[in-house]
Amino acid sequence: MRIITLHRTIPRMVRREHIHPLTLPILIVMCGVTVALVSGNNEKNLVAELLGSYGSKSARPVQNTHQTLNVTCRLLIAQIIEFNEPKQQLTINAWQRLSWRDEFLVWDPVDFGGQTELHVFPSDIWTPRLALMENVNFDFASIDDTEITISPNGTVNWYTPVIYQVSCKVDVRNFPFDVQQCKLTFVPWVYEKTGLALQNSIGADTKQTAFSEDGVWSLVDVDVAGVEVKYACCENPFSHIIYTLTLERSSSFYIFSILIPSVLLTTITLAVFWMPAESGEKISLGMTNLLAFVLFQQLIAGNMPPLGDQTPIITVYLFCMVVLGCASIFVAVYALRLYHTAPDKPIPKTVVGVVKCLSRQKIPVTWQAVSRMTDKAMFVLFLVASIVILLFTFISIKHDHTLY
Repeated sequence: MRIITLHRTIPRMVRREHIHPLTLPILIVMCGVTVALVSGNNEKNLVAELLGSYGSKSARPVQNTHQTLNVTCRLLIAQIIEFNEPKQQLTINAWQRLSWRDEFLVWDPVDFGGQTELHVFPSDIWTPRLALMENVNFDFASIDDTEITISPNGTVNWYTPVIYQVSCKVDVRNFPFDVQQCKLTFVPWVYEKTGLALQNSIGADTKQTAFSEDGVWSLVDVDVAGVEVKYACCENPFSHIIYTLTLERSSSFYIFSILIPSVLLTTITLAVFWMPAESGEKISLGMTNLLAFVLFQQLIAGNMPPLGDQTPIITVYLFCMVVLGCASIFVAVYALRLYHTAPDKPIPKTVVGVVKCLSRQKIPVTWQAVSRMTDKAMFVLFLVASIVILLFTFISIKHDHTLY
């Protein structure tokens, strides 16, 4: 009995001594790889099963054809790429999310290894086709073909960056202190409200926190409204989602490049009457100042859309300054004519009385004195006119700006 027991014990000891120390780690790694392969197979099997029996991608994903499919829309404005004011076109970059429930993409996570999320391409399933009513270039609308996220209960979320180019009527009356409002109207072009109903997304993720300032326009507000519109072609109304973008122009650049130089040019217009007639430069100064006003007027007109029903207040101001500049040249020519009138030509008694009353000095009244008094009177008259026009301009802009 001893010999037999010893014979059975020795092989067990030998087998334990020959176990390699890396055996246990290798077994753990193999188990992890096996679990990962099984998980990957679960996702692929789920995709194959759902898409294999999905059917036509052109039919709405509802079991009951009389049921209304609700699609929730959310649009976050990320950037203003370009605002072409002469063409009245706005190009924006935005983050769009469309959500709906697909009744043919429902599964039990227990049957597929706890798979709680699925990603497919938009071309694999039905997706809503929304038309943008203000779109001006159907070839330009850019929507990335990003994957769609699907939940076990059939909830579909499609997050995608988009670029839209839309028409936007520009209100240039208060330029450069203007506030513009542009609309983006989304509508299912084919489905009436009984077939597809657009809804506005509500939640914390709808706040416009993704906007990036471009230095020219700032996003003041984004108003979202859902409306129903009845068309003559169809029995039932169509649901619309309207995004109203309120944009405010940054006026700092225009204040220093247009407004302040315009005010300074106004003072130069008055300097025409300060310059003595004997200098011989009154006409040259007036003409140079007049050309500067015309240049500013053309600069503003080149950046504005050709609207017949609206005229920028700043353009009206510059037009008034051009009129004053022309008038100052005529007055300067007349003053020079008086200054160089022959001394032997008699001065009307009325003119002599006015000059003596204004000068309050008992000096001989000559044509040179009449010329200088004309310059002084026109200086006061043009100064009052310039101040009135300037105040009227800024009060009008301030009043219209507060209406927004």
